[in-house]
Amino acid sequence: MQLLRSARSAGTRLVSTSDVQVTALVAVLIPAAALLASRTLEVDGPYLSSRATLLLVSLGVPLAAAAVAGSRALEHRLGVENAVVLAVPSARARTGGALLAVAVLGFAWGAAAHLIVVGAESALSIGAPVTVLLLQSLRAGLVVAVLVVAARSLGDLLRNTAAVWTLVLAWSAVGERLVGSIPGLGPIAGPFLPVRNADYFVTGSAYGADYPWSAPWALLVPLAWAAALCAAALTVSALVPVLSSRKENH
Repeated sequence: MQLLRSARSAGTRLVSTSDVQVTALVAVLIPAAALLASRTLEVDGPYLSSRATLLLVSLGVPLAAAAVAGSRALEHRLGVENAVVLAVPSARARTGGALLAVAVLGFAWGAAAHLIVVGAESALSIGAPVTVLLLQSLRAGLVVAVLVVAARSLGDLLRNTAAVWTLVLAWSAVGERLVGSIPGLGPIAGPFLPVRNADYFVTGSAYGADYPWSAPWALLVPLAWAAALCAAALTVSALVPVLSSRKENH
């Protein structure tokens, strides 16, 4: 019961935040603008390749993740967490419920955004098979669910809205490219970068990179990153009250 109450509370706070609402809309409108500019949908087996799909994954999804991370950091700054503790005393229920809410909302947004953008592109161009469109929309939803959970954990760690927005957007736009271009390190680290693997999982295209796994397994990489960030956030959240009490005693 506490888990569901926590999930409902976290979901309500997230969807009622104006920054999240605006960013979620913009993250869909940008790929839609690419659709109007150039309809280049192609079907390659179980995947749909298009400029709109690429923009949705490479720009729309990081925008959504940054909004979630920023919203979480703002909650810490405003002291919202104190009220949540009173409503749901169990730390495990608070954390599990919040992550569940973020994952479900992220999945719903990712799948719906892909259906809206790429579905419209399909109708306007060659008319891709519905099953292919639905499967890729499910993949997009899974990617968003994993990345927004990672972003929320990052918000728990940094607790600064500007910092998390900058880090998430800079990492997705420039950071992974820089890491991938470092001589010696790039070819080794490249296959283990989260956004690259998220793109590979959704689009099925490696864009010249040499991945040791096929596209359906690429989701495990961002999932591992999300798990590591969650573990770090939980550790920090557990240590902060202890350190604060020790400081007060001294």
